[in-house]
Amino acid sequence: MDECKTEELTELVKERNSIRQKARDASNKASQYMVKRELRRNPPSLYYKGETVLIRVPVSKKLVKGKKNSLKNTCEGVILEADHSVHKYFISYSDPVTLKSKTGWFKVDEVTSVTKEEENDWQQKTKSDSGRRNANCTGHEADSPGQPAKRARTDNASLLEASIDQIISSEKLNGDTVNLYFDFLRNSRAFGEGNWGFASSYFYPSLHRPVETSTYSKHIGNNALWEQLMVPVHLPTENHWLLVLISVLNVCLYIYDSPRCTAATYRTICDAIKEGFIRNELQWLSDEDRTLFQEDNWDESTP
Repeated sequence: MDECKTEELTELVKERNSIRQKARDASNKASQYMVKRELRRNPPSLYYKGETVLIRVPVSKKLVKGKKNSLKNTCEGVILEADHSVHKYFISYSDPVTLKSKTGWFKVDEVTSVTKEEENDWQQKTKSDSGRRNANCTGHEADSPGQPAKRARTDNASLLEASIDQIISSEKLNGDTVNLYFDFLRNSRAFGEGNWGFASSYFYPSLHRPVETSTYSKHIGNNALWEQLMVPVHLPTENHWLLVLISVLNVCLYIYDSPRCTAATYRTICDAIKEGFIRNELQWLSDEDRTLFQEDNWDESTP
């Protein structure tokens, strides 16, 4: 392998690692946001120093389907310190097995009041206090600033982690993974030059519906002034994905496809985009632009 190819591969590896790191950072940010949001919606009970509570303590480990699962017992303990910022408590207790005195930090989901009535009272009080705090916030502050509530699906951290694993592995892509990464590109503005649009995986299938029932516009995103539109296309028969770039600047449809499908497949895709999308979009253009962007004027290319 010559030196030029080696450098090119090195750059590709760096770029891939950079994208993965950005995806992981986005995953961590989304995870932290969702934890905070759920804590606002369903705040856990707050306990205080000196209070007697019940805690769950690991007592042994048992093999279940080849994995070690901790068995836990319940005992009383006294709170020595409370860190409400992370919902953890430093508790003194007697080990249920050895009866020796111990101390340790416990998460709030391992702590509860001694009686059910006390726990219900704490939960009601916590929710009431949280409701008053939220009432003092604006409607936008109920969600993360600048992040619409509709982004909940693509901000799902577990989905992002699963998608990263899928990209790294040899598994077939699915629509959720494609949409997640397109959403990442859209929001990170990874393409600096030009005005880019990123359609979802639902865009291309929607073009096969009658014009009067077509819903393709809602699958393009919020950017209506794009000059280049990336469209993921799934071919169910081949279980294969390819990318179509609709370039208004060049009046051209570019098809990017690594294994190279048949010319008939490309013809079908281009015809669907021209008939189901470009033809319908012409009605919004001026007479001059309508002449320029007629279906027959669009070139097709497979770089």
